[in-house]
Amino acid sequence: MMKKGDVMTAVYETLAINTGAVYYRGNDKDDAIWAAKQSGFECAVTRDRGTLIAAYSPISGIKHYNA
Repeated sequence: MMKKGDVMTAVYETLAINTGAVYYRGNDKDDAIWAAKQSGFECAVTRDRGTLIAAYSPISGIKHYNA
């Protein structure tokens, strides 16, 4: 339970589009994007369990979204 004064940090996830596998879950956006690139598969990078911030494809590369 959150208390007054607690600081919320964003949670980033890197998810494989075809399999739903989680390649990264943590507080660093750059690490989430790096994990997508290193996976070699199509991935979605989300923030706070649902907001799409980037998509990666091994063919077209990374695409960033306004989030």
